[in-house]
Amino acid sequence: MRLSLLWLCFAATCQAAQLLVYTRTAGYRHESIPTAVAAIEQFGRNASTGLYNVVNSEDPAVFNTTASLLEYDAIAFLSNSDEILDTPTQRANLEAYLLAGKGLIGIHSGNAALFDVPFFGTALGAFFDYHPTLQEATFEVLDSDHPSTSNLPPVLSFEEEVYQYRSDPRATNVTLLLTVDPASYSDPQNGTRPYYQGGQPHPIAWYRDTPLDLGNRTNTNGQNGTDGTVVQPGSFIATGRTWYTSLGHLTMTWQDSTFLSHVQGGISWVLELDSSSSTSSSTTSMGTSVAATSSPSTSPTAASTSSQSSAAGLLATELSMALLAVCTVLSLSI
Repeated sequence: MRLSLLWLCFAATCQAAQLLVYTRTAGYRHESIPTAVAAIEQFGRNASTGLYNVVNSEDPAVFNTTASLLEYDAIAFLSNSDEILDTPTQRANLEAYLLAGKGLIGIHSGNAALFDVPFFGTALGAFFDYHPTLQEATFEVLDSDHPSTSNLPPVLSFEEEVYQYRSDPRATNVTLLLTVDPASYSDPQNGTRPYYQGGQPHPIAWYRDTPLDLGNRTNTNGQNGTDGTVVQPGSFIATGRTWYTSLGHLTMTWQDSTFLSHVQGGISWVLELDSSSSTSSSTTSMGTSVAATSSPSTSPTAASTSSQSSAAGLLATELSMALLAVCTVLSLSI
């Protein structure tokens, strides 16, 4: 009997999605990182949005082989800075991972790293350029149908860094989710930078679910390049889902349930989990809601079907949690 339960435990663990949260920094380090990691780990234990296992690492050795990377369904680059991979092989393995159709998540300064790795910026949508002083700004939802924005009010104001980028992410076929009201914040550097500036609405968060050509491919056989990297021209297509948000600078932001529903929805979407039951109400609201979210009417039949589907999904995930709890007890008693 115990062996049967252990087998079920093993099967349940194998079925859970695997998420690598990579938080290495080589320059500026955000104080919010520990709080952010704890929040994401809690997301994975939330039965209402689908279970997944979270591994947090700052060791670039996790990129040493493609095989080890492919154990993860998605990689989240969280509040990174500068050169966060040590070798051409590690960078090539990251590229191979993306070409294998795996998921990619960027949060806050996740795109402020690996500036000398073009495919990374292309895959995320755009590299970070700069931000004006931390200040209150007003953000607006552009697409409320996505799981990462479906629980946000249409307009919200809070203290944040408004990111500017080295290119327009729309050039990589992303769909914008959030923008910022340009009149709500001050940016003395606007128009003075050598990189891309402009394009309205201004990108704040986005997603991509269509194939993307990463362009020239990098190899590591040491024939070319100052770092031993070989560049091969051609079309190399990444088919995995990508989600990015520039928000998340402050620790207090990572303690706000409205923001957490934003990140939770993005991660669940990349992992292709059912996010329809993600948090829709909160005891703490991010900043000040400038406009209330309207609720469309739903027919009784549709509501009944949705309720039954949600109940079934919730029961399945709760059973999975219970089974994983049994696993823990059994493993301790052996």
